[in-house]
Order: sequence, then structure tokens, then C-alpha cells
Amino acid sequence: MKKKARPFWQHLFIFVLLSLSFWLHPAKLDGQKMRTENGIRVIYNPKHPVRWKGAPSQLVLHQDLLIGRAAGEESEMFSDLRSVQVDNEGNIYVLDWKEIHIKAFDKNGKHLRTFGKRGQGPGEIQLPTRMILTPAGKLAILDSGNRKIALFSPNGECLKEIPSAKWSLVRIRLDSRDHVYGDTFWFDEKGVGEKLLKFNPELNLLSTIHEVFIELKPPKVNPLPDRFVYDIMKGDHFLWGVTSKYELLILDPEGKPIRKIVKDYDPVRVKEEDKEKLIKDLYGDKGVPPGVTLEWPANYAPMYSLLVDDQDRTFIRTNAKDANGHYSYDVFSPEGICFLSFTLPEKETLMAIKNDKMYCLINEGEEGVPQVKRYALEWR
Repeated sequence: MKKKARPFWQHLFIFVLLSLSFWLHPAKLDGQKMRTENGIRVIYNPKHPVRWKGAPSQLVLHQDLLIGRAAGEESEMFSDLRSVQVDNEGNIYVLDWKEIHIKAFDKNGKHLRTFGKRGQGPGEIQLPTRMILTPAGKLAILDSGNRKIALFSPNGECLKEIPSAKWSLVRIRLDSRDHVYGDTFWFDEKGVGEKLLKFNPELNLLSTIHEVFIELKPPKVNPLPDRFVYDIMKGDHFLWGVTSKYELLILDPEGKPIRKIVKDYDPVRVKEEDKEKLIKDLYGDKGVPPGVTLEWPANYAPMYSLLVDDQDRTFIRTNAKDANGHYSYDVFSPEGICFLSFTLPEKETLMAIKNDKMYCLINEGEEGVPQVKRYALEWR
């Protein structure tokens, strides 16, 4: 019997499905793989960025703003920077943890205000170690000196203070519901542990996301221990990983794993000159204390830091360097596909990306003073 030909609309429907499959999963053409494992979508990325038609393959940085000059106005001078945050209007907030205050600038670098007062009373700050901008537009400052999280408005009004003495948090992130994510260390006679925790807005523990433990072998010390890296994505999804593995896990707002991102990489060896520099950074000119033995790993961890921008792209600073000594960053699409890499000078710490503007913290710029540098991003 002669097979009946398909109607035109069926051919069109099949063509559309095939086209969508190509555009939704273009990375499969270049070594990238996807599969479902234990009910979780896993994206496997090769060593080198995945290329596909229509996607950018190069990121060009154009410096368009520099705040902090040796001969500048006093309002533009910094002592020791710790955090830089940017709101949706392009206003820039800079935490100076030595001067114990926050300076706000508009998108053109004009100084708007300075707020924050040293002290131990309400609304005062003692040792601000971190500052983030929450999805609701509040500045959350982790005050390790007063053992609290202080929430400020962009105008400098202290809105709320949350005691954190019970947890000794190292870093924090807040989602749109003011749930707090943070990591903390704990010690016992056997070693040191690090926990990644989720709290409600009053800092009551909701869950332990992950925990790592490092056995201590006195007097041996690992100067390059594993750390957590994490950030908040759109829809209050939480992205996190441990630096020792190039693996990231995305949790939904209720804490359920929904996607895993894995990337292959070339290990970066810890060189002798690297050890000397790190020893000086850790111990100064006196060197390693008597009785302490440093137990160096053969290679650096594949990840150093993580940042999610306003488009849900993930930027991973690796420990790989180019010929100029600049660190390499991998950029992932919201779906978890690594589609390009770029480099930044070693002294520049990536702090925020909004509206295709990149903001870097430099604690000793070319003029020998702390600076904030902004780049305009050109995706090619």
C-alpha cells in the first residue's frame, strides 16, 4: 500500500522542532554534553569555551571610569577597600573598612554622600568585612567587630541590625525574601570545618547546604584550603560550589537541586615563586612561624571566586594566568554553558557587573592608591 504523504503543516512542525533543538542545545556541536543524573540536569563543559552561531566568543573591556586618585578630591580617596556594589541606576557604593564608612558615587563618579560611623552602638560599625547589595536595593554590611549584619538604605539610613554572634559568618548573600546565605568556620581538636548555611531574615537556621572538614595535622598547615563560592541568581535560585572541584550546583528557592554544571580544565601547578609570594602575604617579612610546616598541594584549586551578573551569567575566576600574568575568567550562560573566557590584571578584583558595566576593586592602583575601575563590556 502506498504510504500517505504527510501534510505540509506536519513537515513544518517537525522543522520547527529540529530548529528549536539546535538553538536550545547548540553547545552539543562542540564537545558540550547534557544528561540527567539522579533527577538533576547536568551540563558537562569541555576545557575550552563552546562556540555556536550567534553567541559572542570574545569580551572586550573598555575602561570608562576610575575613582580614587593620589591627587584627587578627598571625597574620592580611599584607605583600604573591601567591597564595591552597584545599583540599577549605576550608583556605586564603596566600603572602606579601614576608615569604617561607605562612600556613594553616581554613575559618572561624582561623590554623593559618605555614611557609616565607627562605634559599638545602634547603627554604628566596628569592623565591616563584607558589603552586598540585596535584590531589594538594601546594603547589607557584615560587621565582624560588632558581630552583626547591618542593613542600610542607599541614603545611609540604618534600617535593621541582625545579631550574628552565634554563627561567626565569613561572607553573606541575601535573596529577595531577605533569606541569608553564609559560610562559617568551626574548630575542634581534630580539625577545622566549614559550613554553608541558609537562614531566615532573623538569622534562624533553616538548613545546612553543605559541610566540609579538614583534618589538622599539627604542625602542618595547608596555606591553600578549600573554600565555598556562591551567589544568588534570578528567582532566588542559589548557585554554589567548593573551589577544589570545577562543579556548581543550582538550588531552587526551597533548596532542591535543579541543575549541575561541570567543566573540564587543565590543572595549574603551584610554583616555587608562588609559594614565596603567598608566604609573604600570609606572614610578612618574618616568614613562616617556627614550628609550622606548610603542606602545599601540587595544584591550585580550579575555581577561586564566583559572581553572577544581572543577566544570570556566571563569571568564574580561575587560577590560570596568561603570558602577562593576568587571571583567566570563564563566563557561563544562564543555562550553564561556558561560552567564552577573558582575563583581568592580578590586582583587579571583579566585584559587580550591571547593565554591561564591570566594576573592579584595586587596593593599589598605578598611582599607588586604592581605586575603583569600571569597564564597558563589548560582546563580540
